[in-house]
Amino acid sequence: MGLPLYAIGVILYAVPLFGLGILVARVGGAISDTEAWGRAAFAAFLVALFVALTTFETWRSGGRRRRWIDLVVTAIAGGSSLVGLLLLQTDVADLAGGGLRILVLGAAVAGVLVFFAVLAGSKEWRRHTPRALRPQSPEDRSYNNVRARVLEVLVKRGVVSDKDIDIPAMLDMPIGSWRELDGHA
Repeated sequence: MGLPLYAIGVILYAVPLFGLGILVARVGGAISDTEAWGRAAFAAFLVALFVALTTFETWRSGGRRRRWIDLVVTAIAGGSSLVGLLLLQTDVADLAGGGLRILVLGAAVAGVLVFFAVLAGSKEWRRHTPRALRPQSPEDRSYNNVRARVLEVLVKRGVVSDKDIDIPAMLDMPIGSWRELDGHA
C-alpha cells in the first residue's frame, strides 16, 4: 500500500525546510565542502518555488478562496527561502554559485508574493453582515429555516459531512450563493 496523498503533500511542503536545513548545516560547518550539498539545496529550493507557484495557481483557479493551508504552505516556502537567501549572503555564497542564489531569491519572492496575494486578494467568504446582526423579514426567516432544514437532511443522509462544511457560514451566505461552493460561479 502506497503513501496516502496527504502524506505526500506534507513531505512535499516540508522540502523547503529541508533545503534551509542544508544551508544552516553548511554555514555551521556540519556539511563538508562538496557539490552534493549544493545540488540537494538547489533541488529543495526548486521545490519551494514549485510549491509557491502551484499554490498560487490553485488559489487563482479555485475562485480565490482563502484557505488556511495556502497561507501555511506559502509561509513555509517563502519564509524558508527568505532565510536561505540571508544565509547565502555569508561565506557559503562563494561555494554555492550564482544559480543557487538566484533560485533561492526567486523562491523567496514567489513565496512572499503568493502569501500576500492569498492573504489580501481572497474573496471574502461572507459578503454581508452576519445574519444575527441583519434585520430579517419574514421571507428571509422562512428561507433561512428551509436552508437549515436542507443542510440538516443532507448531513443526516450522509450526502455531506458536518465536518466538511461550516453550517453557520453557509446559513449566513446570501441567497443563491451556494452554487459558488461547487465552483460554478
